[in-house]
Amino acid sequence: MTDDVFECDSLKVEREREGTALRYTWRGVCDRRDAPPGLSEFILNEESQAASKLRLDFTELNFVNSRMLVFLIRTIKSVSEASPSVHITYTSKVLFQSNLFAALEGALAHSQSLTFEDRNSVAPGAA
Repeated sequence: MTDDVFECDSLKVEREREGTALRYTWRGVCDRRDAPPGLSEFILNEESQAASKLRLDFTELNFVNSRMLVFLIRTIKSVSEASPSVHITYTSKVLFQSNLFAALEGALAHSQSLTFEDRNSVAPGAA
């Protein structure tokens, strides 16, 4: 059950409680010049800081422009610093996601609170 929804143009972010964790599911497209007003506050707030785990699911996010990529990188860095556990799910079938999250996983490898999951990765020997 979705608790809250943030919508702006073709972007939709749903916030859902899962026990003491929060899941943010990103859907659609964001090609704005600037981050949608209120999106930072929707994600970075007292509730998200108090959650035991944050799950950021980008698998249904189809496109973001370069300005939104900067916003996403800053947001991921901020939540990883504020939360004890952040799990990011993405799909390598979407080119920008494959490139962005592979780079972030390498750049933020030192973060103890951050984990990445490619929904489309195949476990060794499973193919």
